[in-house]
Amino acid sequence: MRLGLFCAALVFLASFAHSQTAFALEFNYPGQATLMGRDSADLGVQVLPKGPFVSGAIASKTLKSPLERSALRIDAGPSFRSHDLMLSLRDQLVKANFAVVYECETDMCGGFDFRFALDLLPEPEMHVDLGDFRYLLAQRAAGAETLALVVSRSAKYGYVHITKMGDFARPEPRTGASSKSPALQLP
Repeated sequence: MRLGLFCAALVFLASFAHSQTAFALEFNYPGQATLMGRDSADLGVQVLPKGPFVSGAIASKTLKSPLERSALRIDAGPSFRSHDLMLSLRDQLVKANFAVVYECETDMCGGFDFRFALDLLPEPEMHVDLGDFRYLLAQRAAGAETLALVVSRSAKYGYVHITKMGDFARPEPRTGASSKSPALQLP
């Protein structure tokens, strides 16, 4: 009887662990990626564009859920193109069962006005070239997981800003050593 309960508990824990890692999403980049900045909240509010900046406004959606924002610098060499990087990231999202809701590039997004309507980590963590940036909004699991990408570049590097909303953005629990002293052993 105990062996049966033990085996059932192991199966449950294995399936729970698998379901928790199912939300994970790791991108492959064309060069060395360096995390420049990250912030997160158990419950954050984020406005994400779902259309271009037109006539002084942007069609957007406001989400309230776990939030994680990160900015990466990509050492991709002098031939780096933001277009190629966004295509690669888009393909990886589609393979991870995300549906693209909206995507645009610099002028089609609305240029300067669109870029400054985005809530991004600031310089130097995230650099946006106002003449070359791309944006993508995608959803998975019937909208329970939302991801927004901004890709841009500088003369030497590529930059990627990732905004995750939903359970897959929930910060992982932090664990640390106990602050209690070990039990005193008397001879």
